[in-house]
Amino acid sequence: MSSPTQPFPLYVFRTLWGVPPSSWGYFLPTLKQRGYDGVEVNLVDIPSPAEFKTLLETNGLKVVIMIFSHWDNYAGPRPDGWGVKEHLGKYREGVRGALEFGPVRINSHSGGDYFTPAEALEFFEGTLVTDKELGAGGLVAHETHRSRALFNPFITDWLLSQPSLSTLRTNADFSHWTVVCERLLTSSPSDLAILQRIIPHVTHIHARTGSAQAPQIPDTALPQFADELESHTALWRLVWQHQKMEGRLKEATVTTEYGPWPYHPYGAPREFGEVADGEVGRLRRVFEEVQ
Repeated sequence: MSSPTQPFPLYVFRTLWGVPPSSWGYFLPTLKQRGYDGVEVNLVDIPSPAEFKTLLETNGLKVVIMIFSHWDNYAGPRPDGWGVKEHLGKYREGVRGALEFGPVRINSHSGGDYFTPAEALEFFEGTLVTDKELGAGGLVAHETHRSRALFNPFITDWLLSQPSLSTLRTNADFSHWTVVCERLLTSSPSDLAILQRIIPHVTHIHARTGSAQAPQIPDTALPQFADELESHTALWRLVWQHQKMEGRLKEATVTTEYGPWPYHPYGAPREFGEVADGEVGRLRRVFEEVQ
């Protein structure tokens, strides 16, 4: 457990999803004053690694690097013919590339929803081997994202219960599971029991609120979505409560991952970036209140 001599900070990251690289030179210098500690960026979106490293250093920003084991940025049709071997090969390339930036976390869109349970198990066992070989042990958080191997809480629960995956770490994006399951995940004791088993594996959070029919609500300030906001916030509290009690991590990390259309609907009261920025202070208050 953290103590006054061993602080447990919360690092808040701004996603660069929807922010064109041509604007990073004047966008990144504004982030500290907005309350951010760093940025989360897709590895394949970085046009010049050297220039990006300089931007991070000049502005005192930490970084979370996002990688894909398949289907970068979900551009075009999903490529066919990718099995465990191909996913692991691309995963290795991604981890190796991400390490060049000295990230606080590596967020991985891992595997495919078409994997059988046995294939998913083989894949994640392979990622742990790769992490150890590349010196990235404990650094990678596999995202609970639709279309990926951890696309629902039930397969995730089964995978994490396997002894060979006891050290696997996840990035909790509960908005995706809310859509997949078509319900708020705090609505039943059985759902909560599953999440309580998964939460000890969470080392990163994508703090985006979704609904039963969409991965992103139009605006966190809208009273129509108060139940959705509270449900997601309650789960983030549980994650932070566990992390503070366990004392294993050096820091908590969260990304206010609100993105552009088609996630952000037309006619929303605020732009997606304004929604993301508006959550920074609230998340810090929630984190501080967690005991």
